[in-house]
Amino acid sequence: MNSKWADLTILIEDNSQIAKVIKTYDKIGKKYLQQSLIKSSARDFFFKASLCYLMNDDLQGAKNAIENYTFEDPSFDNSRQYEFLKGIVESIETQDSERLTKVVRDNARIMSLDKANSKLLVEIKKLHCPDSAPGPGPTISGSIDDLDLVNGGDTAEPSGQSNPTKQQEPVDDGPAYDLC
Repeated sequence: MNSKWADLTILIEDNSQIAKVIKTYDKIGKKYLQQSLIKSSARDFFFKASLCYLMNDDLQGAKNAIENYTFEDPSFDNSRQYEFLKGIVESIETQDSERLTKVVRDNARIMSLDKANSKLLVEIKKLHCPDSAPGPGPTISGSIDDLDLVNGGDTAEPSGQSNPTKQQEPVDDGPAYDLC
């Protein structure tokens, strides 16, 4: 099993395989730690494994995994992935949908999220912070594709609206996932 299989399993929503997906990401991350040239890429696999725990409604498992990853790779504690996960976990613990949205939006500006990560984040938000009970303040709608990540995410058009002077090329990257 490899990371492509794990990503595909997430995208086709085969939740019966999520334990194998977690083990696969964990195993690949630990192998990457042993090779100095790709050691820094281990964080990406630890990040995905932790997101899988959260998607599987295992908050304590995610917290334990994150703690374990900081022991395995001391640099993980200072990484963007760690800060992102920490913000997600804190938002889930307080069931603060607005904060979760802000954490995802802020980190999407910094990190590139592949389709598997985007799918996991959407499922995590649906599971842990459903929109049925919105909190006070404005809600953020749209998808990760609507964020203008080059200009800080603030200049993107809201979903369903378009600027007639702006030419858009049709791009088919598969289904878009609403992260916010």
